[in-house]
Amino acid sequence: MNDEIKEGFLCPICLQDLKSPTNLSSHFEDVHQDEKHIVAQLRSVFGKAKRKILKQPEIKYQTENPSESSILSYGTTATGGIDISLWDSQKIGQFQSHFNLFSQHRKNTIERQVVELNKLLIRLEKLMKSGIYCTENSNTLLPNVLKARKNLERQVVPWESDKGIEFCPHCKKKFSLTYRRHHCRLCGRVVCDNCLSNLNMLLPVSLLKLDETLFMKSNQSEDNGLRVCDSCVDILTRQLQLREIAMANTILLQLYEKMIFSMHEANEILPKFLKMADSLNSGETEYGFESVTETRLKLLKYYESVESISKRIQFLGTDKDKQPHAGALRLQRSIRIYASNYLAENMFTLPGLPSKEKYYENLKQKEQERVRMRVEKTNLISLPTENAQTKNEAISGKKAELVEREKKVDLGWGPTQVTVEKASDPILQQIENLKSYIQQAKEAKKFDEIKTLEENLRYFLEYKSQQQKIN
Repeated sequence: MNDEIKEGFLCPICLQDLKSPTNLSSHFEDVHQDEKHIVAQLRSVFGKAKRKILKQPEIKYQTENPSESSILSYGTTATGGIDISLWDSQKIGQFQSHFNLFSQHRKNTIERQVVELNKLLIRLEKLMKSGIYCTENSNTLLPNVLKARKNLERQVVPWESDKGIEFCPHCKKKFSLTYRRHHCRLCGRVVCDNCLSNLNMLLPVSLLKLDETLFMKSNQSEDNGLRVCDSCVDILTRQLQLREIAMANTILLQLYEKMIFSMHEANEILPKFLKMADSLNSGETEYGFESVTETRLKLLKYYESVESISKRIQFLGTDKDKQPHAGALRLQRSIRIYASNYLAENMFTLPGLPSKEKYYENLKQKEQERVRMRVEKTNLISLPTENAQTKNEAISGKKAELVEREKKVDLGWGPTQVTVEKASDPILQQIENLKSYIQQAKEAKKFDEIKTLEENLRYFLEYKSQQQKIN
């Protein structure tokens, strides 16, 4: 066996040992630059061998030269020279849910904060209602008064022992003869003078809903005020802010409910008003002018309510020194936009109503048209007899009698035209004609025609009576 095993940085084509990877890369680019198909074949062979060992499917990829894509099957689909086919798919490892631990920790934190807040509020209420911080008792600096106040404060709030406490728990500064220890009047802990401040009386008055006149005029100096640490002030301030937000949300909710109620009532009235307006504009008498106008005013009143309430919601809380948070302002603007779109779709598209004069003019024209139609209908009753008499004049003898008999059978009964004096009022003339026709129908015992003629006579009499009332 003459084959010997060589080691080192060997060229895969000419098997020359180039001693370093830099020399191997330069040699490959300079000497074997035109032998790309050989390089591709080598990569294909090595790639297939790796995939057979790892039992992975063959992946093809596109090279710079499209003609070589059919030859190459060693696919490095990832960038940076990483062959993702050589890596096994990662499985989800072990995991543990911390939700129960988080829930328990959150519950304990909330309980601790609630207990601490309630304790501070109870102590604050006792101190404020004791009367030592009222206007008449807080302006005196007499030693006996200050001593009595201090004793009362210590009875309400147990003070922490200052022995063994060398640093302030807030600022971490060391106590000394010049940097003295002080006690918070609410929690009783030892703090330094810099971390202690006089409580603004507006805060307890707002939290406890006390009478402002008893505390607002108090001259709170360094010696006679309610001295509270910064942590207690933060807790009370946060509680006041939460109450203000809840109150603002309550007002917002009430206004929104009123706006939705107005929208609902307007939606109930709108279809009825559209029907009434269409009837009124058509000159019909189904709805009166006053009732339609009243319905329109009622509908506009609800729309005006929606407009005013939405504007109030938009600027709710913006007139105060402290503006609402961004989420609340965004919600208020969205409600205003919704109301504006609603009004644009409903109020601004309402049909107009004619004026009172125009309405009665249209009504008069419609009434005259109905009278004319009834007159024509009444006159049609006498047409069969008139037509038969006209044609009978051109027919003589026996033939005329047969034709007349046939016409009477075909055309039915009709009253004989009566000659009356022509009245100045056509309605009166028509009334006289109807009375004559009714008399003839009664003589002929034509009960159906009597009923029709009497209805027409009643209509003309009512119309004449209305005209007389108007005139």
